[in-house]
Amino acid sequence: MGQNKKRVLPASEALVRFMTIVEGENVEKPIQVDRVRLVYWLEGYTEHGGVSEDTAVPYWCIQYNGGISVHIAAYTE
Repeated sequence: MGQNKKRVLPASEALVRFMTIVEGENVEKPIQVDRVRLVYWLEGYTEHGGVSEDTAVPYWCIQYNGGISVHIAAYTE
């Protein structure tokens, strides 16, 4: 448990990926980034003998243009 060490994508790289995503979509311009924060999603919930297990996976949550959110996977591989 806790042995999986992976590199987390820096916020600056997540912003570059974000711009690549919104560049190809019909998004109102100009784009104003309101907030960037690291969040964790729980994936792979299981229960064994009354003990629950899950995996917390990091994502960058980028909010822009008054509250629209995009999530960018934060693990690099």
